[in-house]
Amino acid sequence: MAAERQTGVVVEVVVVGGGMAGAAAARALARRGRSVLLLERFGRGHDRGSSHGAERIFRLGYADPEYVDLALESVAGWHDLAADAGAPLLHLTGAVDHGDAAELADMVAACRAAGVRVDALTAAEAAARWPGLRFAEPVVFQPDGGRVDAERTLVACWDQTEAAGGDVRFDVPVTAVRRVADGVAVAIGDDVVTARVAVVAAAGWTAGVLEPDVAEALVPPITVTAETVAWFEPTVGPWPSFIQRGDPLAYGLGSPDGLVKAGLHGMGPVIDPDDRPTRVPGAVEALEGYARAWLPGVDPTAVRSSVCLYASSPTDDFVLDRRGAVVVGVGFGGHGFKFTPAIGERLADLADEALGVRPATTPTFAADRLAGRRARSGSWH
Repeated sequence: MAAERQTGVVVEVVVVGGGMAGAAAARALARRGRSVLLLERFGRGHDRGSSHGAERIFRLGYADPEYVDLALESVAGWHDLAADAGAPLLHLTGAVDHGDAAELADMVAACRAAGVRVDALTAAEAAARWPGLRFAEPVVFQPDGGRVDAERTLVACWDQTEAAGGDVRFDVPVTAVRRVADGVAVAIGDDVVTARVAVVAAAGWTAGVLEPDVAEALVPPITVTAETVAWFEPTVGPWPSFIQRGDPLAYGLGSPDGLVKAGLHGMGPVIDPDDRPTRVPGAVEALEGYARAWLPGVDPTAVRSSVCLYASSPTDDFVLDRRGAVVVGVGFGGHGFKFTPAIGERLADLADEALGVRPATTPTFAADRLAGRRARSGSWH
């Protein structure tokens, strides 16, 4: 094997992974004046991970107060990101939850404790307001929920990182992140880039690039699944973002091109992230069946479909944590995108702690937080 070529200390922070979390972290760090190199293993705009596609749900409705707080924290960040992008990225079309009464009661309590408005509706009241949806009671409406433009968000993060002096590179697969005396050594093929800090946000590939003891400390067991979403032609409107809790566990939202996107949460097969299928047998048919049963306001024949990857922890919680010069963001599992600006700032804070320009703290989303938490059993954060 060829000897590794040392390229020297080129930046303060290397960010591994150019999806939602890595792109947001690189942007936050570059805007703070840090020298940043963002490395993404696949091409610009690829569909091999979790962050591609035009739209994602934005909601404040969580049963866990820490996620409610993080969603609230992200709101100002969305407006800041959009201001620099020159176009809105957060669209407040509203968010509706319906189904499991116990989950919704916990969600309502957490939202009200944080000052988030939630309105209780009957199924008949909700159906009169959104005739495209069939509802299982109880129904809870969050007027400050809606949609974020995912693809445009990634482009904005990459562009704003470069505008602030950062270096963004695609088709650069990182094979290892190792701690060295002055920081980290990041292996890229036969080359090694050294930096003071590494932020690793590489979804299902995260543990594989870290040293075993760092992976054990920071990365919970991650299950990668191939999840299918489909788009339908609406026959009525308007369309809020919606989550159906219980059985089935489903979600959907209006898309920027006027279609309605729907998915069944966490129903895909477990895969190796390097073996992403282009189609999951039976998945589109299952979504068409859901549309026939629960979406009376669409033509239930899918216009198109797509496969994306969930990289989930056993509890569906994510981790934002650090050990020395290595910062990790992982486990977003299909519900992280709404927090994009806040996740970027939290990861940048941890990198600044490693750089010594910020006092060390105990992270809210530390890896050891998952110990003792209830494993996923059908509920969704």
